[in-house]
Amino acid sequence: MKSRPVASYYVLACLITWSFQIPLALSAQGLIDWSPPPSLHFFGALGPILAAVIVTGMTQGTAGLRDLVQRMARWRVGAKWLLIATFSPAVGFLIAALALSAMRGDWSVFSQFGVIAELPGLSWLSAWIVWTLTFGIGEETGWRGFALPRLQRGRDARSATVIRRLVSP
Repeated sequence: MKSRPVASYYVLACLITWSFQIPLALSAQGLIDWSPPPSLHFFGALGPILAAVIVTGMTQGTAGLRDLVQRMARWRVGAKWLLIATFSPAVGFLIAALALSAMRGDWSVFSQFGVIAELPGLSWLSAWIVWTLTFGIGEETGWRGFALPRLQRGRDARSATVIRRLVSP
């Protein structure tokens, strides 16, 4: 792990993520008799953050883990960009819902705002929190917080980002 932390991270992130996603895919295709709970999908999103914590802990110890957590909590943007990041998913949904509704002449799509098929009993606020914690923080901490800074060593930001996008599952 110490000699190839990014490769170790990638393999571990994929193994953790796929250990949750593969049973879901096999079940959906009727290839296994076991029917895993659909909510298992969200645990797969924690693969990148778990891999980042494991590889950081094993390669840099507590100092590296402290740095990773501090970088997660560091805000380098103004309030305007924080608001854009917070509300742009809802705005995107509303734009798509308006376009779809206008094309179909049916406004029922708006009733799906905040509904997660895998967790149907959640309110829209609870759904937003689940998405933020799993796919937001879980994935971004791994891919952008752990992998991207290491890929940028010796590369420009664009090249590192392209590599990250090519390898992220």
